[in-house]
Amino acid sequence: MGDQDIPKVKDAESVESERDSGSTSTTIEVVSEEVETPIIRARKYALSGQQIQADVLTRNTKQKLSELSVGDNVIILIPQYDRAPTDPRNIQGVVVEVGNFGYRVGTIAGNLSGVLSRNQLESISDSSLSVTQIPDLQLSLREAVKIFFKNWWTGSSLLQMRCHGSLTCSNK
Repeated sequence: MGDQDIPKVKDAESVESERDSGSTSTTIEVVSEEVETPIIRARKYALSGQQIQADVLTRNTKQKLSELSVGDNVIILIPQYDRAPTDPRNIQGVVVEVGNFGYRVGTIAGNLSGVLSRNQLESISDSSLSVTQIPDLQLSLREAVKIFFKNWWTGSSLLQMRCHGSLTCSNK
């Protein structure tokens, strides 16, 4: 710290003489202005550092994660609490709408309610799913996972357990 950063302290006689002349308020303003200057300077420095850090983070994210457009096939990562331990960790979807705050994604089960951010999606080159194949249902991710895995385990049909009820079954 230099001498200009230290606030000036006045002795009692100079304050007494200034009080008589009526200039007390200007003295207080000058002293408080000198005290706030280093604080304001530090805040501006911190703000500029945060802005630089945010710009670097945004630039790096855009380089790592390319933008998605409508019709792009994606993999949706399923959180661990939305799936059973034996279920796969992701499902396939297609980008239905691109908004300012994220992407609306549809799956075979229906459209997911809410928007997903770019870091929740992984782009894939497989284009087996199109926007026209998505039903007009609004589902949560958990509901879509239930429907998707019910069809996934059974081969897109209802599983019928009649094997051991029959006498002709050789798989006993």
